[in-house]
Amino acid sequence: MNEQKTNQLFIFKKERGKNGEIDKYVQCNRVVLREIEFFKQVCMRYHFKPAKNGVTDTIIFAKIDCIFEMNFITDVITTIFQFTHPLKR
Repeated sequence: MNEQKTNQLFIFKKERGKNGEIDKYVQCNRVVLREIEFFKQVCMRYHFKPAKNGVTDTIIFAKIDCIFEMNFITDVITTIFQFTHPLKR
């Protein structure tokens, strides 16, 4: 009912210094979510999909009617599972 719309998603990656410890976080991508029609009624608790080739580029989200993944480099959205009955909460 009173959904707060998410406008943007900023992706940061860890950058290591010369000593091997995490030195800082650097923004690697920005996705404008308000321009993606599919991105409505999406829970903002998400998980990064484990990388296959060493590069993490996909986030897994839940929506009222499905679970989907979004590649934040290419903005490609793929449905992983479609619920037979939409969630109520």
